[in-house]
Amino acid sequence: MYEPSQSLVIKGLRQDGSKFRPSDWSERLATTQATFDTRKRLRYHHMVKPSIIDGIKCLIIDSGLRQQSPQSFDFLIAFAQQNQLETVPLL
Repeated sequence: MYEPSQSLVIKGLRQDGSKFRPSDWSERLATTQATFDTRKRLRYHHMVKPSIIDGIKCLIIDSGLRQQSPQSFDFLIAFAQQNQLETVPLL
């Protein structure tokens, strides 16, 4: 499924092919790793980015997060598994 040297994409599709709801799930999940800057604006973690790929909401997780913050990485992977979301390496 996932090689440690690859970035990972969590897709907003369940393993049964249905779309995951709510529609802003990737932004909400990315916010769990975000911080506020000096101007009090929310900044996503540079290794966790919400995105849209081929019209599907996704969350891109940089491969370095596993080493930098294992708990954060495990939390994101557990979320995908618990919600039966598709995960694929970023090509």
